[in-house]
Amino acid sequence: MISKIPADTHVRNDSIRQGITKKRVEDFANAGPVDCIIIGSGLSGLTTAGMLSRAGWRVAVLEQHDVAGGTTHQFVEEGFEFGTGLHYTGDVLPRSTLMDALTDGKLKWAEMDAEYDHCELMGKDIDEVKDRLVFTKGFRKMRDRLHKQFPEECMCEKEAISRYYKECFKAHAAMGPIVLSKILPGFMVSLLRPLLDRWYHSAQNKTTLEVMRDCGLSDDLIGKLTFTYGDFGTTPDESPFMVQAMLTCHWFRGAFYPVGGPEQIAATMVPTLEKNGSKVWVNARVETLLLSADGAVEGVRVKGMDIPCNTVVSSVGALNTYMKLMNDKMPLPRPVQDLRHELRSAEKLKPGMSMISLFVGFEGTCESLQLPNYNTWMVSSWDHGANIKRMNEEGLDAPFAMMYYAFSSAKDPTWHVRFPNKVSCEILAPCSYALFEEFEKSRWNKRTDDYEAMKEVLTERLLDHMFERMPHLKDKLVHVSMGTPLTINHFLNSTRGEVYALDHTQERFDPKYQQMLTAKTPITGLYMTGQDVLFSGVVTAYMSGIVTVAAMSYSALLKNADVLFRATPTVWGESQVKGAKKFNIVWVLSVVFVVLAVLLVYMR
Repeated sequence: MISKIPADTHVRNDSIRQGITKKRVEDFANAGPVDCIIIGSGLSGLTTAGMLSRAGWRVAVLEQHDVAGGTTHQFVEEGFEFGTGLHYTGDVLPRSTLMDALTDGKLKWAEMDAEYDHCELMGKDIDEVKDRLVFTKGFRKMRDRLHKQFPEECMCEKEAISRYYKECFKAHAAMGPIVLSKILPGFMVSLLRPLLDRWYHSAQNKTTLEVMRDCGLSDDLIGKLTFTYGDFGTTPDESPFMVQAMLTCHWFRGAFYPVGGPEQIAATMVPTLEKNGSKVWVNARVETLLLSADGAVEGVRVKGMDIPCNTVVSSVGALNTYMKLMNDKMPLPRPVQDLRHELRSAEKLKPGMSMISLFVGFEGTCESLQLPNYNTWMVSSWDHGANIKRMNEEGLDAPFAMMYYAFSSAKDPTWHVRFPNKVSCEILAPCSYALFEEFEKSRWNKRTDDYEAMKEVLTERLLDHMFERMPHLKDKLVHVSMGTPLTINHFLNSTRGEVYALDHTQERFDPKYQQMLTAKTPITGLYMTGQDVLFSGVVTAYMSGIVTVAAMSYSALLKNADVLFRATPTVWGESQVKGAKKFNIVWVLSVVFVVLAVLLVYMR
């Protein structure tokens, strides 16, 4: 729901910080059968749990951290509140009737500036036209802005811009075969495979760079249009064009931020789960899956405690699920062994980009400090692939390939009530994991002096870049702390500090590997949800929860139809869709396929 938000809507509760104990598990099990265990409490896990709970399932969600929410959680340090993963999103969640139901209508959203993303070259002396680009809400407005900003590119370039957007719309439709291939029964997917592959192949078989060059765009403009590769972590020369297309289309309706901060997502979803008879426990790192002699799921082990259950959903990614929760002594089916081999080799399926995060606090108010309600991106050049290559080769001496900074306090209308005369800023930048490998075995918060010295160097450099644009903030700085890829390993149990799970390369989206990264795994009773099932990002995490429920139980999916197959009035570009409610045609078509699949199953 998008509306004017009063300041007292901030939800505070203890349900997102309820630790696991043997007594709590026993009491929950004694109250009735545990229908499903979900590993991880990020948005994909909570969406899956929420939909199953609405369908009458009793679900236990297990979170390794001391607070639920995954990368939507927040933390407070020296009186400043910081987000850890969700910095903005498009309008899918704010306008979702399902999300409204899963949060009992308590999650609110604030819209950011219409010009929500600004990007420019690093350095002091930049040309406002040639070295800068602003992304704005509305397809037509964005297209017209590009036509106006690049007149010297001649008419063929103008046509190229329009051709690029046409290709985006066409590639965006590739989501259809991906979703259908992950929710339909195996025999039906095999039956439709030639059609699905042909539909999907047209969007997957070329990189972003190749398609945009084919459209006639210059390399300089390609670099400007793809600076948000930082939203999924793979540069245009390696990512399939459909990922760029989906990201481009995602922002046409503007950018939004959760009122009260990203933690409000879990803070509003968990009480709704509990009201429906489910539980969320933190400090509950799953040590291993429990499998029967014939390879079926029998439960999980947490802190030496076995929790029996015949249905388990993992939302912690392919690397964690297949490499850390399983071992070679288990009776694993051949497809799972093959996937483990691919993940171990890290040739085609490799960890995604690692980043450093800087959490900065200033004294003052958003108004007095003139803070913008948009995101600022900076790049060392418009050749993103070359920037990343240089970063990996030159290490600490290399310029930052890209950096992002934004003020969450300027995006949240309740901030000034909760944290008067304080503002916070989050700065992100890709980094080479090799810089931190030598410190892997050291403990969080107790690492070596060399590690701390390197953090100081990186901190100063990031702040220098920001102060070039906002020098008036320098004297207002009162707090700064840095998180590195090792911090991400500690809190998210990542392998190499990856923030977007598996790298979004062309190889990952090859049909061969997409058949491996399905919601329904070859292990009986084990399901996957999260970024590796679809793509990175908060919206696709949410959508992957829906996909997983569809793969688990068509009955549970249909019991959510009252909110799933409707959408609120929305704006696409500059056209208004009228009416209080409308059917979501994508999900209606999906359910038609599901019903047909069920009928075919019963006819066999």
